[in-house]
Amino acid sequence: MRLVSGASTVRHPGHREREQHVGPNERDPDAPGYQVLVEAGPVAMILVDETGRIAMVNSEVERMFGYSRSELLGQSIDVLVPEAWRAWDASLREGVATRPDPRPIAGRHTLSGRRKHRGEIAIDVELVALSTGEEQFVLAAITDVARRAHEQPSDDEILAVVSHELRSPIEAIVAWSRLLRAGTFTGAETMRALETIERNARSQARLIDELLDRARMTRGRIELRLETCDPATVVGCALDSLAPLATAKGVHLHTALGPVPPITADPGRLEQVVLNLVSNAVKFTPPGGNIDVQLTDARSHVELTVRDDGRGIQREFLARAFDPFSQQSGSSDRRGGLGLGLAIVRQLVALHGGTITVASEGEGKGATFVVRLPTHATAPTARS
Repeated sequence: MRLVSGASTVRHPGHREREQHVGPNERDPDAPGYQVLVEAGPVAMILVDETGRIAMVNSEVERMFGYSRSELLGQSIDVLVPEAWRAWDASLREGVATRPDPRPIAGRHTLSGRRKHRGEIAIDVELVALSTGEEQFVLAAITDVARRAHEQPSDDEILAVVSHELRSPIEAIVAWSRLLRAGTFTGAETMRALETIERNARSQARLIDELLDRARMTRGRIELRLETCDPATVVGCALDSLAPLATAKGVHLHTALGPVPPITADPGRLEQVVLNLVSNAVKFTPPGGNIDVQLTDARSHVELTVRDDGRGIQREFLARAFDPFSQQSGSSDRRGGLGLGLAIVRQLVALHGGTITVASEGEGKGATFVVRLPTHATAPTARS
């Protein structure tokens, strides 16, 4: 089999060329039209064989990572993968070898890539398993996170969203305060007013915290207080604080926090990740629905899974789920907030040397978020 690589082609040693009839609904991947599509694609595309060697790249890969095509073809994919993610990458290839049928692999991943001259770069990666019958490959479509950030909403659009979200709780606080001052409430009505004021004040504080976190991340000033910690304890504390919220809405919260090894992390920031993912699941799951939170030991990583059977996510929105100020259209249940929570979660996970993915079959079919964090032995010593 020949693999398209722009002007270059890789032949695997010892591989037999086969003649085959190409039917009306089949295409030859070496045909000029396919080469044009691969080269003209807006994302970097890399094909990796079952041994972990690069079999194909397009010109966007050269631009993004600073290597020429000839420098990459035939080399180990490790040349583009920082050490903290190599065990994770190897485990993905093992999964392809055990199940070689063509399919997407575990949704979208946010991690780091290694450039030739300018250090690491934040990237989003979507993977597809491919098979020729005799060989297995993984195709990676890679997006530069920083480059995509320039495609975010304009400053005026962001200001309009922020103003609206901050104004709403303020208006509620002012309205209920005026009613309290009138002195006409009963004891029960007074308690209801005070609870509403407190709830809106907390909502406003959360919005401000998200804006501050976003500003710190933009300037690279997020600081992690790393220590050796038990992830089960951190996740358990977050779930304890959210249990009343789930109970009040009538959502069933199921937990399975298995024994896991210690990790190097900032417990406060890790709890923030769990709080965001689980509170989102509660928000978008109707009464009577279910949320499953699992913590498992996945060899070199600890894996946190948050799965709900709620409203789900539109397939066309999945690729932008972690983008700042991004809101799913067409569903009022997915609105509210600044659209910063998942963007902050993604960056916090990346600072811990981990990855986060999201998967959903579409609206009404729930959503699954998976966070993978390196164990104590492979965790970063410092991130900021």
